[in-house]
Amino acid sequence: MLLDNPDWERLSKSHRVAVSVNAMNEVSRRAADAMEAGTFDRRTDRTLITLKLDVDEQAWLDVNAALRVAYERIEDIKVEAAQRTADGVDTFRMTASLLGYPSPTVEADD
Repeated sequence: MLLDNPDWERLSKSHRVAVSVNAMNEVSRRAADAMEAGTFDRRTDRTLITLKLDVDEQAWLDVNAALRVAYERIEDIKVEAAQRTADGVDTFRMTASLLGYPSPTVEADD
C-alpha cells in the first residue's frame, strides 16, 4: 500500500485518519498473526527496527525520502523474486512495513 502526497493532500483530514487507522490495523494484524503462528521469530535474521528521533524540517524530509527509497528497492526485489520463482525457486510469505510519522510530544515511556 502506498498513498503518495498528491493523493493524500486531496483527502480531507477525516478520510486521512480513516485510511491511517485501517493501514495501522493491517500492520498490527499482520504482525500479531505472525507472532500467533510462530513465524515472526522463526528466523534469527528477521528485522525489527523502531527509531524515535528528534528532527527538524530537513531531517523530516530526508527520513521520508529514505523510506521512499527503501520502498522502491523492495518493489524491485519483489519483481526479481517473482522472476526467480518462475525458474522454480521456492518462496515463502514475508511482510515488510515502513512507517514514518510525527510522534506525540509526550509519550508514555518518556
